Amino acid sequence: MPTTWTLSKIEAVVFVALVLVLAGAGIWATGGL
Repeated sequence: MPTTWTLSKIEAVVFVALVLVLAGAGIWATGGL
């Protein structure tokens, strides 16, 4: 259980990071920043 929880937490952090990077790239690409 602890291992699964840890993996899920890491996956959540990675997912959020990817979303922020993609959002930032999209804003930068459209020149909205």
